[in-house]
Amino acid sequence: MEQHQIFASDRNTILWGSDFNWHHPLWDDDGDERLFMTQALREAEILISLLADEGMVMALPKGILTLKHMITNLYLRPDNVWCGKRLLGHILCCKMDSYLQPPCTDHLPIVMIVDIPQEHTSVHPSLNFREVNWEAFQEKLQANLEDIPLPTCITTTEAL
Repeated sequence: MEQHQIFASDRNTILWGSDFNWHHPLWDDDGDERLFMTQALREAEILISLLADEGMVMALPKGILTLKHMITNLYLRPDNVWCGKRLLGHILCCKMDSYLQPPCTDHLPIVMIVDIPQEHTSVHPSLNFREVNWEAFQEKLQANLEDIPLPTCITTTEAL
């Protein structure tokens, strides 16, 4: 399914953020060659193909590590954030913040700040019922109620 089938207008965009658990030189540290085995690169190509089909770009800059292995203490980048090209210009910040890491987890939190302009609607003044002239209101209500015809019995299918 393509984006134009999902979204109602061209103002909408898509954002993917996940533990993709795929490694590739496009986002991982170039010096960590142990990650770039043939099978790993082949699997990452599936994601890269999907991203290309959807016209998505990487929002989390290359080289930012998102996981600290609990046993080996090695850092990796299995997590990533991708978005439509139009949204990328509105991203003020997309980074890892180890300070926010919950206890007993190996994934490091990704913080993203997006400046999305919102349409403002005009505010209509609300009625203040404390300022109503209730005598005038009752008179107007009574006059309007008198214009409504009395109920009648429905006797035909057409009338119903």
